[in-house]
This record gives sequence, C-alpha cells and structure tokens, in this order.
Amino acid sequence: MSSTGDFLYAVAMVVYLIEETGSAGWVAASVIARIATYTLLGPIGGVIADRFDRRRLMVALDISRTVVMLLVGIGIVAGVHPAVVIGLVLVSAALTTPYRPAGVAATPLLVAEDDLAAANAAEASVAQLAWFLGPALGAAIVAISGVEAAFFANAATFAISAVLIRGIGDIGTGSRGGEDGGSEGVLQQLGEGARALREVQGLAALTMLLVAVLFAYGIEQVVQVLVVRDRLDMGAGGVGVLTACVGIGGMIAVPFSARLAARRDAGRLLATSGLLMGGPLALLAVTSSPVVAGGLMVVEGVGNITMDVLLITMLQRACPERLLGRVYSLQDSGGALAQLSGTVAAPLLVGAISLEAGLWVGGGSLVVFSILLLPSLQAISRRTEAERARLAPIAAELGELGILGEASQAARERIARSAATVSLASGEVVFSEGDPAADFYVIRSGTVAVTTREHGEVRRLGAGDWFGEIGLLRGIPRTASVAVVESVEMLAIPGRVFLDAVTSHERLPDPLVATLNLRLARTHPHLADPVS
Repeated sequence: MSSTGDFLYAVAMVVYLIEETGSAGWVAASVIARIATYTLLGPIGGVIADRFDRRRLMVALDISRTVVMLLVGIGIVAGVHPAVVIGLVLVSAALTTPYRPAGVAATPLLVAEDDLAAANAAEASVAQLAWFLGPALGAAIVAISGVEAAFFANAATFAISAVLIRGIGDIGTGSRGGEDGGSEGVLQQLGEGARALREVQGLAALTMLLVAVLFAYGIEQVVQVLVVRDRLDMGAGGVGVLTACVGIGGMIAVPFSARLAARRDAGRLLATSGLLMGGPLALLAVTSSPVVAGGLMVVEGVGNITMDVLLITMLQRACPERLLGRVYSLQDSGGALAQLSGTVAAPLLVGAISLEAGLWVGGGSLVVFSILLLPSLQAISRRTEAERARLAPIAAELGELGILGEASQAARERIARSAATVSLASGEVVFSEGDPAADFYVIRSGTVAVTTREHGEVRRLGAGDWFGEIGLLRGIPRTASVAVVESVEMLAIPGRVFLDAVTSHERLPDPLVATLNLRLARTHPHLADPVS
C-alpha cells in the first residue's frame, strides 16, 4: 500500500507545484531535495531499523507519514506557501529512510530460506503493479477532486499499510540495549555497517553494481525525453510509451525471477541482468525506430525486475542479519547519490558531446561494471550456497528437539544462522550461578553437570538436551552452574534470537514449559509456576 502511495504522491506533487508556481524549477528542486534527504539520512535510518522492534517501528512510521500527508493536504487547502508543502514532504521522506531497510531485514524472518526469492519476487511484482496503478490513481484523483484529495488518499494508503503490518508475525527486534552493539552511538553502529561492506565477502561487489545501475538510471531519466523527441520523433507521449514498455518487461520477468534467484549460479544471472539493463539503454543510440526502441525497453524491464529480486535476495543471504538494515541503507544512500550524479552528468554529456554519448556512457558503464564484477558475484553465490548447505541440517536438528514448538521454518533457520558451535573440554565451565543470562545451549555431543550452591550436582545433560532457558525466560541471572564432564560440542544461540522464536506465539512450547518447571521445582520451587 505504501508503494502505491509513493507513486500517487509523485504525480500529485508535480501537478501541485506546476499549478502553484508555474515553474518546473520547483519540481526539480523538490526532487533533488528528496534525493538529498535519502542520501544524508538513509544511513541513520538503517541504524534505527537495526535497533528497534521492526514491526512497531514500521507501524509508527506509517502512522507518522499518515499525519504528515494529512497536514500537506490541509496546508494546500489553506493556501500555504509551496515551500511549506515541500518541507512537509521532506519530513515524510526522512520518516521513510528506516522503513525500507526494516522491510528488507524483516523478510528473511518471515519466510523460509527456500521461499526467500519467491517472497522478494512477490514484493517486486507488487511494486511493479504500484508503478502502474499509483500514477494512474493519482492523476484520476487530481482530475476529479483536486490535488489536496490526492494527498489525503496518500495518507489513507499509509494508514492501511500500518494496519496490515500490525497484523503480521515477528519480524525481528533489532539490537537491544548493550546487545549486538545496541548501546553504541549512531556513528559507531554506522561504522560497523561500513566495515561489513568492506569485510564481508561480496557486499562491496553488490554495492558497486547497485551504484552502476542507479547511475545509469539517473542518466536515462534525463536522456529518455531527448531520445523520444530527437531520435524517435514520437512526441511527448512517447516517454509514457517507453516507460510502459519497461513495465511490460518487468511483468514478463516476475514469474521467473524467483526461480532465477534460487539457482546456484545466481551471481552470473545477476551480472546478466546488468547487461540486459545497460545494453538496451546504450543501443538506443543506434536506432530511430519506435518499435525497436520499445523492444529494447521491454528487455530493459526484464533485466530491471530480475536485478531487483537477485540483488535483494543475495544481500539478505550474504549479510549478517543484525547488520542488514545498516548495510542496505548505506547501499541505498550510495545508490541515491549515484542516481543524482547521473542526472547531473547527463545534460553535461549531451551538451558537451552528443545525445548518443550520454546513452553510451549510461548504458555502457553498466555493461562494463557487470562484466568486471562477474567473478565477485559468482563468489557470493558459491559462499551463500555453501552456507545454506551447512545450516540446513542444524535447522532440521532444532526442529526435532521440540523446544521451538510452533516456530516457523524461517525462525529455525534464523536460529541456525545465529548459532555458534562451541567445543569445550572436560572441566571447563560454561557459566556460573549468578552470571547474567546471555545464550541458550543445545548439546550435540558430550555431557555436562548442572550444580547449585545449595544442592550440589542436580543433574547431568547429554546429546539432545538443552539448558540456559530459565534465566532468559524469567529475565534473571543464572540459577545454576554448568561444567563439562565429557568433552562437549554445543550450539550457543543468542538469547535475543531464542526469545524471539519461542515468544512469537501466545504460549510457550509445552516441552519447554515442562522442562523449565521440572528444573525449577528441584532448585527454585518458588519460581516454578507455569509460564506461558
């Protein structure tokens, strides 16, 4: 719903500024200011997305944008200066900066790994539909009821989005105070995201490809009007025809994009999608046929949707979950800056050299980057496929234990991604009574002894057993000490991830409740009330 609102708003804003000022300069200033807002505040939005409960955050952002759009509509009715309207729209843009990173980071928590590409493809198809419906709806509302009504309708899309998001399941809670950097300042957390871009294999290549795509898109936005006028002789309506052809190509690609993203050679396919986007743009320089140009734009549309789905899916698979919002927002800001650079470079290229030069630079740069980045993109595919193969048996093992109850396959996969394998020798201490509760443990092999100061040794645990749940579920320090009897290999699951999985339903899993109360009944009977 909010995607439709974004496109609806764009039409209404252009019409309003033209009607009020009679100058396209105000429109350009509005667009540049909005892009600048995304560029400057986007990284901070990523920090926010990684730090707070994502569902509550997205609902709050939707409600806030609803209020802002209502104020815009009221301001237009009251006849405020256009600068005030632009200022309110920039507030809405600022509120948007955490929204998309939160959504991107949430998707892997809602769907199983095998369904991730399909979920991203479904989102891309909705966005493609919004690309058609939003402007058409905006134009219709403006024509029938006026510009202010379009902004009121835009507010309604955000309100509906808030209601829909409020009804979905757990989509992650971000970092909590002191955990995963939650107590660090904004600059420190941004620095962590920037380091991930440099150090996590493949993220730099994905970022460079995104920058190349949006630089080419920035050029295309400017030169497309000139192509229609000077090369194709189609008239002003030709821009809409070529845009529609891109949309048609996108709709053709949607049913296949999920299967492409799930393939083991997704890196090669991602580079190919760059060729499908850049090649047609460059080839507009050598055709004057509207039919050929339309066909080239259909091909570009195929590459565009395929690129969107593959790029997001590979990012979600390659980036650590706790950093995903920040990494995405840094990429998004870099992409916005690249798009702005392309928009500025296009008229300079056309004026200094020729229209054809602008087309060759825009499309050709994307083609060159796609080819150069191919080895790195293929390396990402190999790494993520190996990681998926490693995690699959761990997720299956967790499912067989019964402690996660109704937790989804996506939740079990999230735990598997977050879990660390810990090996300890006989005599080593896992934790001591009174320590802060941090992790939950699942024993894969070996034996540990559980002791308390008051009762001594109370039990021994072996393969298939778990421990550490009491302190996490009750929010108290460790109620016992655990030491290794025979060398063990365990899964250490971060407490936050464990709690998100087992508390996402109305009641805790029965095996977990039974074990919890059985253990407490012997050592801390006053805490052994049923937990649900």
